[in-house]
Amino acid sequence: MRKIEADKEARIHIRRMELDAEGSSHLVGKTGHFDVGRNIAVVPPFRESEVDSYFSAFERVAAALQWPKDVWPLLLQCKLTGKAQEVMASLSIEDSLHYDVVKATVLRAYELVPEAYGQRFRNYKKNSSKTFVEFARDKESLFDRWCAANKTSTYEALRNQILLEDFKNHLPERIVMHLSENKVATLSQAAVLADEYALTHKTVFTASSQIRTSVSPTAGASRSSDPPTVPRKEDRECFYCHRKGHLIADCLLLKNKKSPPLSRKSVGLTQSVSIQQATSASEALAGKPDLVYALFVSVGSVSCTGRTEDQREIKILRDTGAAQSVILADVLPWSDQTYCGSHILLCGIEANPISVPLHWVHMHSDLVSGRFRVGVVPTLAVEGVALLLGNDIAGGKVSPVPEVTDRPQPNGSDIVLVQKYPQVFPACVLTRAQACMQGDTVNLSTIFEQVETVEVEPNAEKLPSVQAVKGGCGVNPQLGDVLSSITPERLIEWQKEDVSLNKCFDSVVSFEKAKVQETAYLVDAGVLMRKWTAHKTGKDWDTVWQVVVPSPMRQQVLSLAHNPAWSGHLGVTKTYNRVLRHFFWPGLKSDIVQYCKTCHVCQLTGKVNKPVPRVPLHPIPVIGEPFERVIIYCVGPFPKTRTGNQFLLTIMCSATRYPEAIPLRTITAKTIIKSLIKFFSTFGLPRVIQTDQGTNFMSKLFSSALKTLSISHQVSSAYHPESQGALERWHQTLKTMLRKYCMETGANWDEGVPFVLFAVRETVQESLGFSPADLVFGHTPRGPLKVLKERVLSDVPSSTPKNVLHFVSQMRERLHAACMLAQQSLSSSQTRMKKRYDKQAKDRAFVPGDQVLVLLPIPGSSLSASFSGPYIVERKVSDTNYIIKTPDRRRTSRLCHVNMLKAYHVRDSSDSPSSAPVQSAGSSMALVVPVPAVDLEENNTDVFQDVPKSTSVLTHDVDVGSTHPIRQHPYRVNAKKRELMKGEVDYLLKHNMAKRSHSAWSSPCILIPKPDGTS
Repeated sequence: MRKIEADKEARIHIRRMELDAEGSSHLVGKTGHFDVGRNIAVVPPFRESEVDSYFSAFERVAAALQWPKDVWPLLLQCKLTGKAQEVMASLSIEDSLHYDVVKATVLRAYELVPEAYGQRFRNYKKNSSKTFVEFARDKESLFDRWCAANKTSTYEALRNQILLEDFKNHLPERIVMHLSENKVATLSQAAVLADEYALTHKTVFTASSQIRTSVSPTAGASRSSDPPTVPRKEDRECFYCHRKGHLIADCLLLKNKKSPPLSRKSVGLTQSVSIQQATSASEALAGKPDLVYALFVSVGSVSCTGRTEDQREIKILRDTGAAQSVILADVLPWSDQTYCGSHILLCGIEANPISVPLHWVHMHSDLVSGRFRVGVVPTLAVEGVALLLGNDIAGGKVSPVPEVTDRPQPNGSDIVLVQKYPQVFPACVLTRAQACMQGDTVNLSTIFEQVETVEVEPNAEKLPSVQAVKGGCGVNPQLGDVLSSITPERLIEWQKEDVSLNKCFDSVVSFEKAKVQETAYLVDAGVLMRKWTAHKTGKDWDTVWQVVVPSPMRQQVLSLAHNPAWSGHLGVTKTYNRVLRHFFWPGLKSDIVQYCKTCHVCQLTGKVNKPVPRVPLHPIPVIGEPFERVIIYCVGPFPKTRTGNQFLLTIMCSATRYPEAIPLRTITAKTIIKSLIKFFSTFGLPRVIQTDQGTNFMSKLFSSALKTLSISHQVSSAYHPESQGALERWHQTLKTMLRKYCMETGANWDEGVPFVLFAVRETVQESLGFSPADLVFGHTPRGPLKVLKERVLSDVPSSTPKNVLHFVSQMRERLHAACMLAQQSLSSSQTRMKKRYDKQAKDRAFVPGDQVLVLLPIPGSSLSASFSGPYIVERKVSDTNYIIKTPDRRRTSRLCHVNMLKAYHVRDSSDSPSSAPVQSAGSSMALVVPVPAVDLEENNTDVFQDVPKSTSVLTHDVDVGSTHPIRQHPYRVNAKKRELMKGEVDYLLKHNMAKRSHSAWSSPCILIPKPDGTS
């Protein structure tokens, strides 16, 4: 009835408007004027949700009332709102007077993509307030809009539209997005683009979760075979628990509430299930889990009593997504004693809760062991598993923690296999480290490990040569021979044969006379001794009886007193005092000085309180013309700003100290070149650009750009910021000013760069006597102080007109005079700085071929060596720079400042331990070896050959267990490296060091260059 009454009222309203229109038409015909204010009330209100229907209604009203078409845009504009009003305002005055143009523009603004119209058509559902006729009309309207958006007017176009939509519904979401971005119109185009995307993006169609089954969860319902009026099972809502998917008749919560409590009889819990769904314990143990779960499946044992005889072995799956652990019902005999007296509701993927009883179970596994509460279920979703281990028991553990033991306990099967196949199981080798750890006695001979070797004249009775051994915990065999060979008889013999001790023997006195003298020589049991009083107190405890050391033993004493870990590489004074407590020989102090000076470790580490002496200062020549020489540098990274800037490119003129700082997001060579071109377009191209050795400044792109602009590139020495001292010092001021700006304003640092630069440019530079702005522009910039001064003196500064030519000439003379004065000021400042700097300087120079240590600061431990080397000086570049050969580093040579170099003192052959003659051990082997090793090589020439051989004494097996084979593809290399790898493989195959394999396991080969640079 309400519908009929509404139709009647609409017809009456339309008739009334028609009558009004007739009267207005007569009025128009009579007066020739259209009354807009009277007819504007008849225009229907604009609704953004129904733009298409609004224009249809407006046109029907306008046609019924016979409005002139030239006033349609005016009436329409009075009712437009929102986006339509914005679009209308963007039109020109001429276009806004044409109704067709206005209509097309507004419809285009609210037009959706064809995919959106399709989704509206598929997702539109009938609600209770609409009749089926209205629902059908709306469906028809949505379908027409969809077809209109796709420009579908023929059967072929409609067929292609339906097929294309269904094709997209079965594709992954990312491919559908790719097709929509390319605006495919036909099914064939969509198929070709999908294949291309799959090939380029390695897309596979195996994961069902990635398939786009429908546009929305309700889209599939519209295509189902069920009648549209019958709700789906998934949409049904229970009136008891208010969950969807079931009715109140099937509600488990209501059933559990009404069901009586379980009886406490000693019976097993059973449930009738279908044979296809049931998974018994025997089937669970016999079945094999899917390979997807292989890494999370383990073997454990469960029982109801906790006794060993009642335990049953099962397979356990660790499920990190499960909140409750469950077990199959027929694994153990459940009873009232195991029942916990409660149930738990489990909710799976379908969100249908099920009630599961809880029982106590004793479990033992690699992850957890103990007595736990688990749920008992009839079936599990994973085949071959009897227990699902959830987070309630395992917590954060996913896999068992491996245990490392020094003494593994072999089982019986291993012992049988060792007895049956002794050649497969090699014997464990007992290393010296293990033997030392297992020893009952403490061996103190390791304190002599780092004693250097020395060899005297070839005499069988003299001290044999020894060689230092680094690391290890056992006794050095050669050093043991040395210690055992030093006997009183041999010491007495060496003392008598040593010519340098003749004066000591001439000064020998009796024991009675030596007791009353502060320093005296005497012979005790044939050994030459020396009495020495340290503090001259006259007490016996202050007397030291020293052994006078002959020449063959002096290097061993010095090495033992300085090199080992218990000696600590102390300095000359401490080492000298340490030796004096036990030994003495003529020239002891000078020998210790020379020994410590030539110690390799001490030269590398150096002393903190004894830096390398710096050379006299060489000031940079004063450049007269502004921007003839420019210094650039990259500062950062700073905190990232809202605009993404993290770095600063700083530029400074050497002559005027005029600074520039450009915020950048990155400091690549391309970005730096663009910024420099903008700077050069203002101040002109410089002749020289000075930078450090950063990779962005040393790149080929940067060098090519400077070469194109005819700019010379000068590079400062590595790790020597003094080369760019003016710019580096300004960085400190710049960072301080930016820090204060950010703290005061709270803004980002890049916003304060212009203000900071203005403040620096107008400030007088101390070494020049002028501000950078004065030297560049010839006048002081108008800043806040100058503005205040102008306001104090007068509102408008008085100025008289000047001749242009006179002004230019005066400005040129002013700039020339200012630059001359600035050069003189800078020169005097450099002279004062050099005089102050050279007070502690020392002239040092090297020649090609000298060995030096290079200071290369590397971030890391503070205990690491501060110097590297020794390296060879290749050539001298200037008074302060040298080219050093660094073959063990990535760059085989580098430019270093003399302050980073330190002379390396090589120990003379007379002072250093001499070794046995060099024995050739092959084309690629030339080592200095002790005599016993040479004898061993000569006596076993069949073993020690140029070409290494393999042995059949020991074998090694790699047990991969049940792990899936891993096959990695080889790395891509160039043709030259591929030839090297092929040559190495052929060498191994030729000498039976490798053989061809057809195994499923594969790992790529790796080429490692040798330290000497050879292949």
